[in-house]
Amino acid sequence: MSREGRHPWAIVVPFALPGEKICVHTYRQGRLHSYDDLPEVITPNAERRDDSRVLFMLSYDTRLDLKRDVVAKAYQNYFSK
Repeated sequence: MSREGRHPWAIVVPFALPGEKICVHTYRQGRLHSYDDLPEVITPNAERRDDSRVLFMLSYDTRLDLKRDVVAKAYQNYFSK
């Protein structure tokens, strides 16, 4: 995410999934990121969210896929400078 075309801005929201519409509460900001609580999921990601799981809302395979995406994007951003 970018704030008005400036530096990249990361928002860290535990328990939120890509593609969800969420309501957040920011409680701490850093240089290029903020930490947020997740008081409400407005529109859940029906393909990925499974609230019947106690600890993880995602299957193991889905978690691995998301981690691969994050690493690939970080790698791409780092070497595209």
